Amino acid sequence: MYATSTPRPASWRPGRLMRLALGLFPGVRVMAMSNALAGLPYLVLGIAATVLGGLLYLEWQIAADNVRTYHIREVYLLLHAGAVVLAALTFEMLRFGSALEEKYYGSRAPRLLAALLLPSLLVLFGGPALVRLWPQLMEALWLTALVIVLGGIPAAIWSAAEGFLMSSERLRRFQIAVGVGLLLAVGSSIALVFAMHSLRGSIAADAAEAGFVLLPRLLAG
Repeated sequence: MYATSTPRPASWRPGRLMRLALGLFPGVRVMAMSNALAGLPYLVLGIAATVLGGLLYLEWQIAADNVRTYHIREVYLLLHAGAVVLAALTFEMLRFGSALEEKYYGSRAPRLLAALLLPSLLVLFGGPALVRLWPQLMEALWLTALVIVLGGIPAAIWSAAEGFLMSSERLRRFQIAVGVGLLLAVGSSIALVFAMHSLRGSIAADAAEAGFVLLPRLLAG
C-alpha cells in the first residue's frame, strides 16, 4: 500500500570524462550530480569572475593608452593587471570550493595547489612585460609564480586523474605512468639545463633588458 504509483527515476551517473568536464566550471558538477542550490552560488560567482576577468583583459590596451594620454604613472597599470590575476584566482578558488561540496573530492592539498596554477601562469607569462614598472615586487612575484607552476602542473595532473584511480589495477597503471613521466621529466630537465647553459648569457641579457635585477645575477652566477 506504500508502493509508489510510478517507478523512481534512476539518478544520472555521468562517466569519468564527463565528470572531469563538468568540473571545469565552478558549481556545475555539484548542480548536475548533487544539489542544485548548493552549486548555484559557485556558478553565479564563477560567471561574474569570468566576465570581469575577460573585460579587464580586453580593456588592457585601453588602460595603457589612457595612462599615456593623461600622463599617469605607469605603475598604476599593475592594479589593472592585478585585478585580472585576482579574477582568475577567484575563479579557481570557486572551483576548489565547489569540489569540497561533493561527497568525494579526493585529496585537498593537490587540488589547492592546482587552483593556483592558472593565476601563476598569468604572472609567469605577463610579468616580464610589467617588471620594469616595479622591479622588486614584480621579480619576487615572477619567481614565486615560477615555483608554483613547477609544483602546480603535477598537482593538476594528479587532480584530473584522481577520479580514475578507483581500482587497484588503474592505480597500478597510473603509478607506472607517473614513473615513466618522472623519468622523462628528469631527462628533459637535464637537457634543458645543458641548453640553458649555452644560452644563459643571452637569457640574462634579455631579462636585464626587461627590467629583472636578481634573475640576471642568478643566471650570470
